[in-house]
Amino acid sequence: MNTRSKQPLEMPPFPLLNWTDYAWEFIEFFPSWQNFQANRQPSTGQIKINIFVDGLGDRHPPLPEQAIAYQFLKENEQAVTNALLQGVFDRRLAIREVYFCNEPELNPPIDRIDDIRKIIAPHRIYFNSESKDGCAYLGFAFDSVWDIEHGFGVIMHKTQFIGWAEAEAAFNLDLAIENESSWANHFTQLD
Repeated sequence: MNTRSKQPLEMPPFPLLNWTDYAWEFIEFFPSWQNFQANRQPSTGQIKINIFVDGLGDRHPPLPEQAIAYQFLKENEQAVTNALLQGVFDRRLAIREVYFCNEPELNPPIDRIDDIRKIIAPHRIYFNSESKDGCAYLGFAFDSVWDIEHGFGVIMHKTQFIGWAEAEAAFNLDLAIENESSWANHFTQLD
């Protein structure tokens, strides 16, 4: 057995990184994500982080763009959270159309941004290998009352809301962008 493959990686600005079967991983505390509740337990703010190094081989160190994205998130956590929540709120009609069902507890009203705290709870943040302007895209995967099985996912670039779909969108930039574009076109046609 190769014990070297089990060794954690020290690479500031990240905390100690552990290799899973497909990504670097660690747990980080984000105060702005405390008390979101999509299931029985409110979020503690402790979120699992995965850093993908797609196509670069197992245990390839995180990319410089991912380190920049991590630093940006740590320094601007509340601004990123606010932009993400505003993005979800702005798209609530499309989101409701996708996830609509006749059970009120699975489709509660979203009249204010704060209502989103009762509908989604973060469980993972992905630092994707794709980047723009020297900073990696971040994917946020949420447990959601809308879709208990598939969850809800958002891609962000710094404080820019890029796209959304089921939780897979958090690590699939193309899916998030395609879904965002298709719903933008759908609502444009309704105007």
